[in-house]
Amino acid sequence: SIGEHCFEGCTFLKKIEIPNSITEITEGLFINCSSLEDIIIPSSLLSVGVSAFKNCTSLNQIEIPSSVKSIGDYCFEECSSLKKVEIPNSITKISEGLFSKCASLEEIIIPSSVLSVGIYSFYKCDSLKKISAPQNIMKQFYNYFCMFMNGTKVSKDLEEAKRLGKFIIDHKDVNLMKHFYFLIKNAGFIKEKKQYYKILAEKGEVNSMYQYAKMHEKENRIESNDKKANDYYKLAADNGKIEA
Repeated sequence: SIGEHCFEGCTFLKKIEIPNSITEITEGLFINCSSLEDIIIPSSLLSVGVSAFKNCTSLNQIEIPSSVKSIGDYCFEECSSLKKVEIPNSITKISEGLFSKCASLEEIIIPSSVLSVGIYSFYKCDSLKKISAPQNIMKQFYNYFCMFMNGTKVSKDLEEAKRLGKFIIDHKDVNLMKHFYFLIKNAGFIKEKKQYYKILAEKGEVNSMYQYAKMHEKENRIESNDKKANDYYKLAADNGKIEA
């Protein structure tokens, strides 16, 4: 193995190929290598250490071989050029802060082998648009959101909580959204609440039709040209939720 922090702060390092005799990328090995753009990882590699690539701001892609069994906490923190990552199916846990502050990260593919997601794994990933993940991982995101809403960080990290809430809604998983509802109804997330009702209403849930229509009525937005809201209002009335 190569010693910890061996290449730390090598700001002129642009490309490196790790030999296949190496089985471990040690802690902080490439930390603050701000010019590192390309790294070739062999199939002999078994683990990647804590903060191994932290603040490698020029690294825009990385292929993690399926031989890797574990990736340390905050491994890719502040890799601000990283855009897409596919986690290999040899990984069972996404560690704490793994992609924290990866501001350009747009897509992450998580396999069914992953059983848990650590806290702050995607903290401040403001460009994240798509997460392909199994249902159990989507629930991990929900639990992460709960922590923000119920913990002391709610005022400081409200925008992060809202972003995670939006992600849950965008995924459009009805069961997950129903779990999520008690948060948005108490947090004053008007926009998120509307999206919640709208999606469930479109899936035929009568109570959501009623609530969606009621929100429109409260805002004086049920007009002759607002066909969708009027249709929901009528359906809710037909099902005894409100008086026509």
